[in-house]
Amino acid sequence: MISARAFSRRAALALLLVLGANAAVLAQEPQSPASSSLERAASFARTAASAVRSVDAAAARGALIELAEALARGAEELELPASARRAPVLFTPRSSAPAPALENAAQALERAALAQRSGDRKRAHAALGEAFDALESAHAHDAWITDPTAVLALLAAALALLHWLGRQPSWQRLFAVLPVIAWAYFVPTILSNTGLLPREAGLYRAIKELVLPCCLVLLILGADLRAIARLGKPALFLFLGGTCGIVLGAVLSFLAVGWMVPRDLGEELWKGLAALAGSWVGGAANFLAVGAALEVAPSTLSRLVVVDVVVSYLWMAFLLTLPAREKELDARLGADRRALDEVRRRVEDAPEARPRPAETRDLLALAAVALVVTALARAIAPALPTFGGAFGRSTWVVALVTTAAIGLSFTPLRRLESAGASRLGTALLYLLVACIGVGASFASFLEAPALLALGFVWIGVHAAVLWLVRRWLRAPIFFAAVGSMANVGGPASAPVVAAGFHPALAPVGALLAVLGMILGTYAGLLVGQILAALS
Repeated sequence: MISARAFSRRAALALLLVLGANAAVLAQEPQSPASSSLERAASFARTAASAVRSVDAAAARGALIELAEALARGAEELELPASARRAPVLFTPRSSAPAPALENAAQALERAALAQRSGDRKRAHAALGEAFDALESAHAHDAWITDPTAVLALLAAALALLHWLGRQPSWQRLFAVLPVIAWAYFVPTILSNTGLLPREAGLYRAIKELVLPCCLVLLILGADLRAIARLGKPALFLFLGGTCGIVLGAVLSFLAVGWMVPRDLGEELWKGLAALAGSWVGGAANFLAVGAALEVAPSTLSRLVVVDVVVSYLWMAFLLTLPAREKELDARLGADRRALDEVRRRVEDAPEARPRPAETRDLLALAAVALVVTALARAIAPALPTFGGAFGRSTWVVALVTTAAIGLSFTPLRRLESAGASRLGTALLYLLVACIGVGASFASFLEAPALLALGFVWIGVHAAVLWLVRRWLRAPIFFAAVGSMANVGGPASAPVVAAGFHPALAPVGALLAVLGMILGTYAGLLVGQILAALS
Protein backbone atom coordinates (compact mmCIF):
# COMPACT_ATOMS: atom_id res chain seq x y z
CA MET A 1 0.00 0.00 0.00
CA ILE A 2 1.10 3.52 -0.74
CA SER A 3 1.59 5.67 2.30
CA ALA A 4 -0.36 8.88 2.70
CA ARG A 5 2.82 10.91 2.49
CA ALA A 6 3.87 9.28 -0.82
CA PHE A 7 0.42 9.79 -2.30
CA SER A 8 0.50 13.47 -1.40
CA ARG A 9 3.89 13.87 -3.06
CA ARG A 10 2.72 12.18 -6.28
CA ALA A 11 -0.49 14.26 -6.40
CA ALA A 12 1.45 17.49 -5.91
CA LEU A 13 3.88 16.50 -8.69
CA ALA A 14 1.01 15.71 -11.08
CA LEU A 15 -0.67 19.04 -10.30
CA LEU A 16 2.57 20.91 -10.99
CA LEU A 17 2.97 19.09 -14.31
CA VAL A 18 -0.59 20.00 -15.35
CA LEU A 19 -0.19 23.63 -14.39
CA GLY A 20 3.12 23.81 -16.20
CA ALA A 21 1.62 22.35 -19.36
CA ASN A 22 -1.27 24.80 -19.27
CA ALA A 23 1.12 27.68 -18.74
CA ALA A 24 3.17 26.57 -21.75
CA VAL A 25 0.08 26.37 -23.93
CA LEU A 26 -1.12 29.80 -22.79
CA ALA A 27 2.31 31.22 -23.43
CA GLN A 28 2.26 29.88 -27.00
CA GLU A 29 -1.23 31.27 -27.82
CA PRO A 30 -1.24 34.94 -28.89
CA GLN A 31 -3.42 37.07 -26.65
CA SER A 32 -5.56 39.60 -28.54
CA PRO A 33 -8.35 41.06 -26.48
CA ALA A 34 -9.29 43.31 -29.42
CA SER A 35 -9.84 40.29 -31.63
CA SER A 36 -12.00 38.61 -29.03
CA SER A 37 -14.12 41.77 -28.73
CA LEU A 38 -14.60 41.84 -32.49
CA GLU A 39 -15.38 38.14 -32.55
CA ARG A 40 -18.03 38.65 -29.89
CA ALA A 41 -19.41 41.54 -31.93
CA ALA A 42 -19.61 39.27 -34.98
CA SER A 43 -21.44 36.67 -32.90
CA PHE A 44 -23.96 39.27 -31.69
CA ALA A 45 -24.48 40.46 -35.28
CA ARG A 46 -25.35 36.92 -36.38
CA THR A 47 -27.64 36.51 -33.38
CA ALA A 48 -29.43 39.74 -34.31
CA ALA A 49 -29.80 38.57 -37.93
CA SER A 50 -31.28 35.25 -36.76
CA ALA A 51 -33.68 37.03 -34.39
CA VAL A 52 -34.78 39.38 -37.18
CA ARG A 53 -35.55 36.44 -39.47
CA SER A 54 -37.58 34.78 -36.73
CA VAL A 55 -39.43 38.07 -36.07
CA ASP A 56 -38.17 38.28 -32.48
CA ALA A 57 -37.72 42.04 -32.17
CA ALA A 58 -36.85 41.95 -28.46
CA ALA A 59 -34.05 39.42 -28.97
CA ALA A 60 -32.75 41.38 -31.95
CA ARG A 61 -32.69 44.60 -29.95
CA GLY A 62 -30.85 42.90 -27.10
CA ALA A 63 -28.25 41.45 -29.47
CA LEU A 64 -27.75 44.88 -31.09
CA ILE A 65 -27.14 46.47 -27.67
CA GLU A 66 -24.51 43.84 -26.87
CA LEU A 67 -23.06 44.36 -30.35
CA ALA A 68 -22.69 48.11 -29.74
CA GLU A 69 -20.80 47.51 -26.48
CA ALA A 70 -18.48 44.95 -28.08
CA LEU A 71 -17.82 47.27 -31.02
CA ALA A 72 -16.92 50.13 -28.69
CA ARG A 73 -14.40 47.94 -26.85
CA GLY A 74 -13.00 46.59 -30.09
CA ALA A 75 -12.56 50.09 -31.54
CA GLU A 76 -10.67 51.20 -28.42
CA GLU A 77 -8.42 48.16 -28.41
CA LEU A 78 -7.71 48.59 -32.12
CA GLU A 79 -6.85 52.25 -31.43
CA LEU A 80 -9.25 53.32 -34.15
CA PRO A 81 -8.85 57.10 -34.79
CA ALA A 82 -11.57 59.21 -33.17
CA SER A 83 -12.54 60.68 -36.56
CA ALA A 84 -13.28 57.17 -37.87
CA ARG A 85 -15.32 55.94 -34.90
CA ARG A 86 -19.06 55.64 -35.34
CA ALA A 87 -21.72 54.46 -32.95
CA PRO A 88 -23.86 51.76 -34.56
CA VAL A 89 -27.48 52.78 -35.01
CA LEU A 90 -29.65 50.88 -32.54
CA PHE A 91 -33.17 50.10 -33.64
CA THR A 92 -36.03 47.70 -33.05
CA PRO A 93 -36.46 45.74 -36.31
CA ARG A 94 -39.90 45.99 -37.86
CA SER A 95 -39.29 43.65 -40.81
CA SER A 96 -36.89 40.98 -42.02
CA ALA A 97 -35.20 43.41 -44.44
CA PRO A 98 -32.19 44.20 -42.15
CA ALA A 99 -31.11 40.53 -41.85
CA PRO A 100 -28.82 40.39 -44.95
CA ALA A 101 -27.07 43.61 -43.92
CA LEU A 102 -26.54 42.24 -40.39
CA GLU A 103 -24.97 39.12 -41.91
CA ASN A 104 -22.67 41.37 -43.96
CA ALA A 105 -21.71 43.18 -40.75
CA ALA A 106 -20.86 39.86 -39.08
CA GLN A 107 -18.62 38.87 -42.00
CA ALA A 108 -16.85 42.24 -41.92
CA LEU A 109 -16.28 41.92 -38.16
CA GLU A 110 -14.81 38.44 -38.62
CA ARG A 111 -12.41 39.86 -41.23
CA ALA A 112 -11.46 42.64 -38.83
CA ALA A 113 -10.78 40.13 -36.05
CA LEU A 114 -8.66 37.99 -38.37
CA ALA A 115 -6.67 41.04 -39.52
CA GLN A 116 -6.06 42.10 -35.93
CA ARG A 117 -4.91 38.61 -35.01
CA SER A 118 -2.34 38.73 -37.84
CA GLY A 119 -1.20 42.23 -36.84
CA ASP A 120 -2.57 44.02 -39.92
CA ARG A 121 -4.13 47.01 -38.21
CA LYS A 122 -4.84 48.91 -41.44
CA ARG A 123 -6.88 46.05 -42.86
CA ALA A 124 -8.64 45.66 -39.52
CA HIS A 125 -9.64 49.33 -39.53
CA ALA A 126 -10.99 49.04 -43.09
CA ALA A 127 -13.02 45.93 -42.25
CA LEU A 128 -14.42 47.61 -39.13
CA GLY A 129 -15.52 50.56 -41.29
CA GLU A 130 -17.32 48.11 -43.59
CA ALA A 131 -19.07 46.66 -40.54
CA PHE A 132 -20.29 50.12 -39.50
CA ASP A 133 -21.56 50.74 -43.04
CA ALA A 134 -23.42 47.42 -43.03
CA LEU A 135 -25.05 48.19 -39.68
CA GLU A 136 -26.21 51.59 -40.93
CA SER A 137 -27.54 49.90 -44.06
CA ALA A 138 -29.43 47.39 -41.88
CA HIS A 139 -31.25 50.25 -40.19
CA ALA A 140 -31.84 52.03 -43.50
CA HIS A 141 -33.50 48.93 -45.00
CA ASP A 142 -35.82 48.42 -42.02
CA ALA A 143 -39.38 49.76 -42.25
CA TRP A 144 -43.00 48.86 -41.74
CA ILE A 145 -43.53 48.84 -45.52
CA THR A 146 -40.85 47.10 -47.60
CA ASP A 147 -42.78 45.57 -50.51
CA PRO A 148 -41.59 47.48 -53.64
CA THR A 149 -45.10 47.86 -55.04
CA ALA A 150 -46.42 49.25 -51.78
CA VAL A 151 -43.44 51.61 -51.43
CA LEU A 152 -43.93 52.97 -54.95
CA ALA A 153 -47.68 53.32 -54.38
CA LEU A 154 -47.17 55.34 -51.20
CA LEU A 155 -44.65 57.67 -52.84
CA ALA A 156 -46.93 58.24 -55.83
CA ALA A 157 -49.91 58.91 -53.54
CA ALA A 158 -47.87 61.40 -51.48
CA LEU A 159 -46.79 63.29 -54.61
CA ALA A 160 -50.32 63.38 -55.98
CA LEU A 161 -51.62 64.70 -52.64
CA LEU A 162 -48.95 67.41 -52.56
CA HIS A 163 -49.90 68.65 -56.03
CA TRP A 164 -53.59 68.64 -55.12
CA LEU A 165 -52.93 70.64 -51.94
CA GLY A 166 -50.77 73.07 -53.91
CA ARG A 167 -53.83 74.07 -55.92
CA GLN A 168 -56.09 74.62 -52.90
CA PRO A 169 -56.55 78.30 -51.93
CA SER A 170 -56.25 77.56 -48.22
CA TRP A 171 -52.78 76.06 -48.75
CA GLN A 172 -51.43 78.71 -51.13
CA ARG A 173 -49.60 80.65 -48.43
CA LEU A 174 -47.73 77.56 -47.22
CA PHE A 175 -46.74 76.48 -50.71
CA ALA A 176 -45.63 80.02 -51.53
CA VAL A 177 -42.94 79.64 -48.86
CA LEU A 178 -41.91 76.10 -49.83
CA PRO A 179 -42.99 75.00 -53.33
CA VAL A 180 -44.25 71.53 -54.13
CA ILE A 181 -40.85 70.30 -55.29
CA ALA A 182 -39.35 71.14 -51.88
CA TRP A 183 -42.12 69.19 -50.15
CA ALA A 184 -41.40 66.34 -52.56
CA TYR A 185 -37.99 66.12 -50.89
CA PHE A 186 -39.06 66.41 -47.28
CA VAL A 187 -42.32 64.44 -47.08
CA PRO A 188 -40.57 61.20 -48.14
CA THR A 189 -37.85 62.07 -45.61
CA ILE A 190 -40.48 62.14 -42.88
CA LEU A 191 -41.94 58.84 -44.10
CA SER A 192 -38.54 57.11 -43.99
CA ASN A 193 -37.26 58.63 -40.75
CA THR A 194 -40.42 57.58 -38.91
CA GLY A 195 -39.91 54.00 -40.09
CA LEU A 196 -42.83 53.83 -42.49
CA LEU A 197 -40.63 53.46 -45.60
CA PRO A 198 -37.05 52.17 -45.88
CA ARG A 199 -34.29 54.70 -46.51
CA GLU A 200 -32.51 52.24 -48.82
CA ALA A 201 -34.13 49.85 -51.28
CA GLY A 202 -33.39 48.31 -54.65
CA LEU A 203 -36.51 50.07 -55.98
CA TYR A 204 -34.90 53.48 -55.47
CA ARG A 205 -31.75 52.47 -57.32
CA ALA A 206 -33.79 51.03 -60.20
CA ILE A 207 -35.81 54.23 -60.52
CA LYS A 208 -32.68 56.38 -60.61
CA GLU A 209 -30.95 54.20 -63.19
CA LEU A 210 -33.90 53.93 -65.61
CA VAL A 211 -36.20 56.88 -64.98
CA LEU A 212 -33.52 59.57 -64.73
CA PRO A 213 -32.27 59.28 -68.36
CA CYS A 214 -35.86 59.05 -69.65
CA CYS A 215 -36.74 62.15 -67.63
CA LEU A 216 -33.88 64.12 -69.20
CA VAL A 217 -34.93 63.14 -72.72
CA LEU A 218 -38.54 64.20 -72.18
CA LEU A 219 -37.64 67.52 -70.54
CA ILE A 220 -35.14 68.59 -73.22
CA LEU A 221 -37.01 67.24 -76.25
CA GLY A 222 -39.30 70.29 -76.46
CA ALA A 223 -36.60 72.92 -76.04
CA ASP A 224 -36.83 75.74 -78.62
CA LEU A 225 -33.17 76.70 -78.96
CA ARG A 226 -33.90 79.05 -81.87
CA ALA A 227 -36.27 81.09 -79.71
CA ILE A 228 -33.62 81.30 -76.99
CA ALA A 229 -31.09 82.58 -79.53
CA ARG A 230 -33.52 85.36 -80.55
CA LEU A 231 -33.64 86.73 -77.00
CA GLY A 232 -30.65 88.92 -77.75
CA LYS A 233 -27.13 89.42 -76.47
CA PRO A 234 -27.93 90.87 -73.00
CA ALA A 235 -30.15 87.94 -71.98
CA LEU A 236 -27.76 85.25 -73.19
CA PHE A 237 -24.58 86.95 -71.95
CA LEU A 238 -25.96 87.59 -68.49
CA PHE A 239 -27.31 84.08 -68.29
CA LEU A 240 -23.96 82.64 -69.32
CA GLY A 241 -22.23 85.06 -66.95
CA GLY A 242 -24.40 83.66 -64.17
CA THR A 243 -23.40 80.15 -65.20
CA CYS A 244 -19.71 81.10 -65.07
CA GLY A 245 -20.38 82.66 -61.66
CA ILE A 246 -21.81 79.36 -60.42
CA VAL A 247 -18.79 77.40 -61.66
CA LEU A 248 -16.32 79.95 -60.25
CA GLY A 249 -18.29 80.22 -57.01
CA ALA A 250 -18.13 76.46 -56.51
CA VAL A 251 -14.34 76.52 -56.75
CA LEU A 252 -13.78 79.62 -54.58
CA SER A 253 -16.26 78.59 -51.87
CA PHE A 254 -14.70 75.11 -51.79
CA LEU A 255 -11.26 76.64 -51.24
CA ALA A 256 -12.45 79.27 -48.77
CA VAL A 257 -14.99 77.42 -46.63
CA GLY A 258 -14.47 73.75 -47.44
CA TRP A 259 -12.41 73.25 -44.27
CA MET A 260 -15.55 73.91 -42.18
CA VAL A 261 -17.47 70.99 -43.69
CA PRO A 262 -17.62 67.71 -41.68
CA ARG A 263 -14.59 65.53 -42.43
CA ASP A 264 -16.62 62.36 -42.82
CA LEU A 265 -17.78 63.59 -46.23
CA GLY A 266 -14.33 62.99 -47.70
CA GLU A 267 -14.45 62.89 -51.50
CA GLU A 268 -18.22 63.01 -51.25
CA LEU A 269 -17.87 66.77 -50.70
CA TRP A 270 -16.59 67.59 -54.20
CA LYS A 271 -19.06 65.16 -55.73
CA GLY A 272 -21.97 66.71 -53.84
CA LEU A 273 -20.91 70.24 -54.75
CA ALA A 274 -20.75 69.18 -58.39
CA ALA A 275 -24.35 67.98 -58.13
CA LEU A 276 -25.38 71.26 -56.48
CA ALA A 277 -23.61 73.17 -59.28
CA GLY A 278 -25.73 71.21 -61.75
CA SER A 279 -28.85 72.26 -59.83
CA TRP A 280 -27.81 75.92 -59.67
CA VAL A 281 -27.22 76.06 -63.40
CA GLY A 282 -30.19 73.99 -64.51
CA GLY A 283 -32.47 72.62 -61.82
CA ALA A 284 -33.49 69.54 -59.89
CA ALA A 285 -33.14 67.25 -62.91
CA ASN A 286 -29.49 68.26 -63.30
CA PHE A 287 -28.91 67.82 -59.56
CA LEU A 288 -30.11 64.24 -59.86
CA ALA A 289 -28.31 63.69 -63.17
CA VAL A 290 -24.90 64.82 -61.91
CA GLY A 291 -25.48 63.02 -58.63
CA ALA A 292 -26.15 59.79 -60.49
CA ALA A 293 -23.26 60.35 -62.90
CA LEU A 294 -20.75 60.81 -60.07
CA GLU A 295 -22.46 58.19 -57.89
CA VAL A 296 -22.96 60.58 -54.97
CA ALA A 297 -24.22 58.95 -51.78
CA PRO A 298 -27.91 59.66 -50.98
CA SER A 299 -26.93 60.98 -47.54
CA THR A 300 -24.68 63.60 -49.19
CA LEU A 301 -27.40 64.67 -51.62
CA SER A 302 -29.83 64.97 -48.71
CA ARG A 303 -27.53 67.39 -46.90
CA LEU A 304 -27.16 69.51 -50.02
CA VAL A 305 -30.92 69.64 -50.52
CA VAL A 306 -31.01 71.84 -47.41
CA VAL A 307 -28.43 74.19 -48.93
CA ASP A 308 -30.25 74.24 -52.26
CA VAL A 309 -33.63 75.11 -50.76
CA VAL A 310 -32.48 77.66 -48.18
CA VAL A 311 -29.96 79.59 -50.30
CA SER A 312 -31.87 79.55 -53.59
CA TYR A 313 -35.16 80.73 -52.11
CA LEU A 314 -33.55 83.48 -50.05
CA TRP A 315 -31.84 84.61 -53.26
CA MET A 316 -35.14 84.47 -55.11
CA ALA A 317 -36.76 86.64 -52.41
CA PHE A 318 -34.04 89.24 -52.99
CA LEU A 319 -34.47 89.17 -56.78
CA LEU A 320 -38.21 89.72 -56.42
CA THR A 321 -37.49 93.08 -54.78
CA LEU A 322 -35.75 94.36 -57.93
CA PRO A 323 -38.77 95.02 -60.23
CA ALA A 324 -39.91 97.88 -57.99
CA ARG A 325 -36.54 99.59 -58.56
CA GLU A 326 -36.08 98.56 -62.19
CA LYS A 327 -36.07 102.00 -63.81
CA GLU A 328 -34.00 103.55 -61.02
CA LEU A 329 -31.31 100.87 -61.27
CA ASP A 330 -31.22 101.03 -65.07
CA ALA A 331 -31.01 104.83 -65.08
CA ARG A 332 -28.17 104.77 -62.55
CA LEU A 333 -26.16 102.45 -64.82
CA GLY A 334 -27.24 104.14 -68.05
CA ALA A 335 -28.58 100.82 -69.33
CA ASP A 336 -29.82 100.49 -72.89
CA ARG A 337 -33.45 99.40 -72.53
CA ARG A 338 -34.11 99.03 -76.26
CA ALA A 339 -33.14 95.36 -76.14
CA LEU A 340 -35.59 94.79 -73.31
CA ASP A 341 -38.41 96.53 -75.15
CA GLU A 342 -37.66 94.42 -78.24
CA VAL A 343 -37.78 91.20 -76.22
CA ARG A 344 -41.03 92.32 -74.61
CA ARG A 345 -42.54 92.97 -78.03
CA ARG A 346 -41.40 89.60 -79.37
CA VAL A 347 -42.75 87.76 -76.39
CA GLU A 348 -46.09 89.53 -76.51
CA ASP A 349 -46.46 88.85 -80.26
CA ALA A 350 -45.32 85.23 -80.14
CA PRO A 351 -48.07 82.63 -80.56
CA GLU A 352 -48.84 80.78 -77.36
CA ALA A 353 -48.20 77.08 -77.11
CA ARG A 354 -51.39 75.13 -77.71
CA PRO A 355 -51.19 71.79 -75.91
CA ARG A 356 -53.43 69.13 -77.40
CA PRO A 357 -54.94 66.02 -75.85
CA ALA A 358 -52.39 63.22 -76.00
CA GLU A 359 -53.45 60.20 -78.03
CA THR A 360 -52.29 56.64 -77.45
CA ARG A 361 -49.79 56.91 -80.31
CA ASP A 362 -48.33 60.06 -78.73
CA LEU A 363 -47.78 58.36 -75.39
CA LEU A 364 -46.25 55.33 -77.09
CA ALA A 365 -43.97 57.59 -79.13
CA LEU A 366 -42.83 59.43 -76.00
CA ALA A 367 -42.09 56.16 -74.24
CA ALA A 368 -40.26 54.79 -77.29
CA VAL A 369 -38.07 57.88 -77.75
CA ALA A 370 -37.11 58.07 -74.08
CA LEU A 371 -36.41 54.35 -73.72
CA VAL A 372 -34.54 53.95 -77.02
CA VAL A 373 -32.22 56.88 -76.26
CA THR A 374 -31.64 55.55 -72.74
CA ALA A 375 -30.96 52.00 -73.98
CA LEU A 376 -28.49 53.20 -76.63
CA ALA A 377 -26.66 55.40 -74.13
CA ARG A 378 -26.36 52.52 -71.66
CA ALA A 379 -25.08 50.25 -74.44
CA ILE A 380 -22.47 52.72 -75.72
CA ALA A 381 -21.20 54.05 -72.37
CA PRO A 382 -19.16 50.96 -71.32
CA ALA A 383 -17.08 51.22 -74.52
CA LEU A 384 -16.06 54.84 -73.88
CA PRO A 385 -12.93 55.86 -71.96
CA THR A 386 -13.14 56.93 -68.32
CA PHE A 387 -11.25 59.81 -66.75
CA GLY A 388 -10.72 59.34 -63.03
CA GLY A 389 -13.57 59.51 -60.56
CA ALA A 390 -15.46 62.33 -62.28
CA PHE A 391 -16.14 60.71 -65.65
CA GLY A 392 -17.16 57.06 -65.52
CA ARG A 393 -19.87 54.93 -67.07
CA SER A 394 -22.74 56.70 -65.30
CA THR A 395 -21.35 60.06 -66.44
CA TRP A 396 -21.26 58.93 -70.04
CA VAL A 397 -24.86 57.72 -69.87
CA VAL A 398 -26.05 61.12 -68.65
CA ALA A 399 -23.90 63.03 -71.15
CA LEU A 400 -24.99 60.87 -74.09
CA VAL A 401 -28.67 61.12 -73.18
CA THR A 402 -28.46 64.91 -72.80
CA THR A 403 -26.64 65.36 -76.12
CA ALA A 404 -29.06 63.07 -77.98
CA ALA A 405 -32.06 64.93 -76.56
CA ILE A 406 -30.62 68.26 -77.72
CA GLY A 407 -30.20 66.84 -81.23
CA LEU A 408 -33.77 65.48 -81.25
CA SER A 409 -35.11 68.91 -80.27
CA PHE A 410 -34.22 70.08 -83.82
CA THR A 411 -36.22 67.26 -85.46
CA PRO A 412 -39.97 66.81 -86.00
CA LEU A 413 -40.01 64.81 -82.76
CA ARG A 414 -40.04 68.17 -80.99
CA ARG A 415 -43.76 68.34 -81.85
CA LEU A 416 -44.33 65.74 -79.15
CA GLU A 417 -43.99 68.61 -76.68
CA SER A 418 -47.58 69.61 -77.47
CA ALA A 419 -48.62 66.08 -76.49
CA GLY A 420 -47.08 66.47 -73.06
CA ALA A 421 -43.39 65.50 -73.29
CA SER A 422 -42.23 67.96 -70.63
CA ARG A 423 -45.28 67.28 -68.45
CA LEU A 424 -44.52 63.58 -68.41
CA GLY A 425 -40.85 64.36 -67.79
CA THR A 426 -41.82 66.61 -64.87
CA ALA A 427 -43.93 63.83 -63.33
CA LEU A 428 -40.94 61.49 -63.54
CA LEU A 429 -38.77 64.24 -62.07
CA TYR A 430 -40.96 64.44 -58.96
CA LEU A 431 -40.67 60.68 -58.52
CA LEU A 432 -36.88 60.97 -58.72
CA VAL A 433 -36.90 63.80 -56.19
CA ALA A 434 -38.96 61.64 -53.82
CA CYS A 435 -36.39 58.84 -54.13
CA ILE A 436 -33.67 61.28 -53.06
CA GLY A 437 -35.73 62.61 -50.18
CA VAL A 438 -36.58 59.17 -48.85
CA GLY A 439 -32.87 58.48 -48.33
CA ALA A 440 -32.34 61.58 -46.19
CA SER A 441 -31.63 61.44 -42.48
CA PHE A 442 -32.76 64.11 -40.03
CA ALA A 443 -29.44 63.70 -38.23
CA SER A 444 -27.57 64.90 -41.32
CA PHE A 445 -29.46 68.21 -41.22
CA LEU A 446 -27.60 69.07 -38.00
CA GLU A 447 -24.45 69.33 -40.09
CA ALA A 448 -25.98 71.79 -42.55
CA PRO A 449 -24.62 75.07 -41.03
CA ALA A 450 -21.13 74.62 -42.49
CA LEU A 451 -22.60 73.70 -45.86
CA LEU A 452 -24.94 76.70 -45.67
CA ALA A 453 -21.96 79.00 -45.07
CA LEU A 454 -20.34 77.51 -48.16
CA GLY A 455 -23.57 78.06 -50.10
CA PHE A 456 -23.80 81.75 -49.17
CA VAL A 457 -20.19 82.37 -50.20
CA TRP A 458 -20.95 80.54 -53.44
CA ILE A 459 -24.03 82.64 -54.27
CA GLY A 460 -22.07 85.79 -53.38
CA VAL A 461 -19.47 84.99 -56.04
CA HIS A 462 -22.29 84.36 -58.53
CA ALA A 463 -23.82 87.76 -57.73
CA ALA A 464 -20.44 89.53 -58.10
CA VAL A 465 -19.85 88.01 -61.55
CA LEU A 466 -23.34 89.06 -62.67
CA TRP A 467 -22.76 92.61 -61.44
CA LEU A 468 -19.52 92.85 -63.46
CA VAL A 469 -21.09 91.45 -66.64
CA ARG A 470 -24.08 93.78 -66.33
CA ARG A 471 -21.81 96.82 -65.95
CA TRP A 472 -19.81 95.73 -68.98
CA LEU A 473 -22.93 95.30 -71.13
CA ARG A 474 -24.85 98.17 -69.55
CA ALA A 475 -27.82 95.80 -69.60
CA PRO A 476 -31.19 96.27 -67.85
CA ILE A 477 -31.51 94.71 -64.40
CA PHE A 478 -34.26 92.48 -65.81
CA PHE A 479 -31.77 90.36 -67.74
CA ALA A 480 -29.48 90.00 -64.72
CA ALA A 481 -32.31 88.99 -62.40
CA VAL A 482 -33.92 86.53 -64.80
CA GLY A 483 -30.57 85.14 -65.98
CA SER A 484 -29.59 84.54 -62.36
CA MET A 485 -32.84 82.83 -61.39
CA ALA A 486 -32.81 80.76 -64.60
CA ASN A 487 -29.51 79.39 -63.24
CA VAL A 488 -30.16 79.11 -59.53
CA GLY A 489 -33.90 78.48 -59.46
CA GLY A 490 -34.62 76.68 -62.72
CA PRO A 491 -37.89 76.37 -64.66
CA ALA A 492 -40.09 76.67 -61.58
CA SER A 493 -38.68 80.01 -60.39
CA ALA A 494 -37.30 81.92 -63.41
CA PRO A 495 -40.76 82.64 -64.93
CA VAL A 496 -41.92 83.98 -61.55
CA VAL A 497 -39.07 86.49 -61.39
CA ALA A 498 -39.56 87.45 -65.06
CA ALA A 499 -43.29 87.99 -64.54
CA GLY A 500 -42.45 90.29 -61.64
CA PHE A 501 -41.09 92.74 -64.21
CA HIS A 502 -43.93 92.23 -66.70
CA PRO A 503 -46.45 89.35 -66.98
CA ALA A 504 -45.75 89.00 -70.69
CA LEU A 505 -42.07 88.35 -69.98
CA ALA A 506 -42.63 85.13 -68.04
CA PRO A 507 -41.82 82.97 -71.12
CA VAL A 508 -38.38 84.62 -71.28
CA GLY A 509 -37.60 83.16 -67.88
CA ALA A 510 -38.91 79.79 -68.98
CA LEU A 511 -36.78 79.75 -72.13
CA LEU A 512 -33.61 80.72 -70.28
CA ALA A 513 -34.37 78.10 -67.65
CA VAL A 514 -34.59 75.49 -70.40
CA LEU A 515 -31.16 76.57 -71.60
CA GLY A 516 -29.94 76.21 -68.02
CA MET A 517 -31.41 72.73 -67.87
CA ILE A 518 -29.45 71.83 -71.00
CA LEU A 519 -26.16 73.26 -69.70
CA GLY A 520 -26.62 72.23 -66.06
CA THR A 521 -25.36 68.69 -66.39
CA TYR A 522 -22.28 69.77 -68.33
CA ALA A 523 -21.52 72.56 -65.82
CA GLY A 524 -21.92 70.19 -62.88
CA LEU A 525 -19.56 67.65 -64.41
CA LEU A 526 -17.04 70.42 -65.14
CA VAL A 527 -17.17 71.50 -61.50
CA GLY A 528 -16.68 67.88 -60.50
CA GLN A 529 -13.53 67.62 -62.61
CA ILE A 530 -12.08 70.84 -61.16
CA LEU A 531 -12.88 70.04 -57.53
CA ALA A 532 -11.61 66.47 -57.93
CA ALA A 533 -8.28 67.90 -59.07
CA LEU A 534 -8.20 70.30 -56.10
CA SER A 535 -9.13 67.65 -53.50
